[in-house]
Amino acid sequence: MEDHPRPQLHVPAPGLVSGPPADAIEVREPDTGLLVDRVPVLGEEETRELVGRARAAAGPWSDLPLRARAAHLKRLRRLVVERADEIAETVSRETGKPPIDVHVQEILVACDHLGWAARAAPRVLACRRRGPPLLGTHRRRVRWEPYGVAGIITPWNFPFVIPLSAAVSALAAGNAVVLKPSELTPGPARLLAELAARALPDPDLVLVATGDGRTGRALVDAPVDVLSFTGSVATGRKVMEGAARHLTPPILELGGKDAMIVLEDADLRPAARAAVWGAFFHAGQVCQSVERVFVHRSRHDEFVRLVLEEASRLRAGPRRSGAQIGALTRPGQLEVIEAHVRDARERGARVLLGGEPSDGEGRFYPPTVLSEVTPDMRIMREETFGPVLPVAAFDDEEEAVRLANGTPYGLDAYVWTEDRGRGRALARRLRAGSVMVNDCVTNYGLSDLPFGGVKESGMGRIHGQEGLRSFAYPVAEAEPRLRPPRQPWWFPPADRARWVKAWLHLRHGAGLADRVTGALAALRQD
Repeated sequence: MEDHPRPQLHVPAPGLVSGPPADAIEVREPDTGLLVDRVPVLGEEETRELVGRARAAAGPWSDLPLRARAAHLKRLRRLVVERADEIAETVSRETGKPPIDVHVQEILVACDHLGWAARAAPRVLACRRRGPPLLGTHRRRVRWEPYGVAGIITPWNFPFVIPLSAAVSALAAGNAVVLKPSELTPGPARLLAELAARALPDPDLVLVATGDGRTGRALVDAPVDVLSFTGSVATGRKVMEGAARHLTPPILELGGKDAMIVLEDADLRPAARAAVWGAFFHAGQVCQSVERVFVHRSRHDEFVRLVLEEASRLRAGPRRSGAQIGALTRPGQLEVIEAHVRDARERGARVLLGGEPSDGEGRFYPPTVLSEVTPDMRIMREETFGPVLPVAAFDDEEEAVRLANGTPYGLDAYVWTEDRGRGRALARRLRAGSVMVNDCVTNYGLSDLPFGGVKESGMGRIHGQEGLRSFAYPVAEAEPRLRPPRQPWWFPPADRARWVKAWLHLRHGAGLADRVTGALAALRQD
């Protein structure tokens, strides 16, 4: 298989429609404001063209054996490793996060997911027999078939690993993919399409539709055959409405207001470090961020002291300045953070660290720690998506569970305790798609675990065998073991009712004696 030529930065990458765009988006560095690129806004006709090309590529791809598809995914992983520095620079420029964070949080996780999917797909998606091997009237099998074209709409906070994770599950299941990246960070998705064009047998298996909300609507209405969306609850509702018009199966990951519960027996030093990392990495712009911490009242003050000790070492600044916290990617997010902190302060919260935007150019907000927060504050109810860590006290487990479950979200939750049995028991009471004991956030990188939420955090799963099967539908196959000229259940005569009743007792009676007794009684009926 020949490699496809690598396009230049300002030339449409694989998957983009050629020709002058009717409209274009400027992509700028969030920490400097410098222009990175201009990309076209694709409309309905151009988007439908991409979906049509993907549909044509999907057929031959789905006909490949599972292990052949896996081999192509392994080649894609090798290309990601080879181009890791370029990927990191592309993501860093468009998001403002430090390049080292891209290597750790996106490229490494992406390669892990590629490797796992390549290993697991031949097993998870294989045709399997069902039912007893010898008894029973029919031989039964279940096979998994791809939907066809997967539409994948992704956000700006992890613009490489999120589209790759969904695309890999879709490809492993036998689908072609049309990606619609955020208008703020289209470069990583275009680079992914380029790498996929080199690794896969057809460059139309991964196509990119750049643009804004209009392009997203066009992709939903193209229509595609299965739809994966990661983003806000408000946009998720619109996506689901569009999917409903075409009865397109949706997979929605809609963010969270994730809580950490620190019990009185927890080791506070690692718990505090985890809370600081979980709240502040990538400037808190993570759907799994630790956005609320509930600490047992007997340990509250000590925990806050340790959090302040850890957080005071961190600094927000440009991506190559040595700062641990980069810029806020999305214009307008700074105003959301300021509004949440201001509301908390006005309602009686104490700002122990930070609390004001950084001076100078660029969108930066320092690590901020709040105490004496209450459930009525916006900072405890709404997704902040910024580097703010509110800490509250609780008196018993019942209160901790009530507080943690007290939002419409249910993505991740975290429990810290030295008693793992107690931690697991408490975790089972939390309404979330993922729960970690003595850790936080890293479950996204555990590729064999399903990832997704409940309540307003979404539906469906990516990652794990559940994620692979989200992009396929089960087909039930059955054939009779015997082929008599007439099956006994085809319009049976009324005088065979006693035989039907005897079989009912034999098959479904309470026990062996009851089954035999009931069957004999049925046969003796006139």
